[in-house]
Amino acid sequence: MENQLKELGTDFIAGSTFTIADSCMLSLIANLLNAPPLEPGFTPILANFPKVSEYVARLRHAFKERLAKRDSSDTNDEPAEEMKEPARE
Repeated sequence: MENQLKELGTDFIAGSTFTIADSCMLSLIANLLNAPPLEPGFTPILANFPKVSEYVARLRHAFKERLAKRDSSDTNDEPAEEMKEPARE
């Protein structure tokens, strides 16, 4: 990721605009790498990659409301309301 961001010189992983690739990266970062128990190990490693650190901060800022909603939701195994299937009659 560091090399990709350096070579492109853009704000996003595949160019100058947000794409599905950025959505995938946000999912990876928010759901796997920043989740306990991996976060304590990931945070110091991320500090060694300034472009990736900036990228992560950019994605977190762009999706701060959604991430805050997700982080503040209860921790049960029910899917988020917007992910539930509509009721069938």
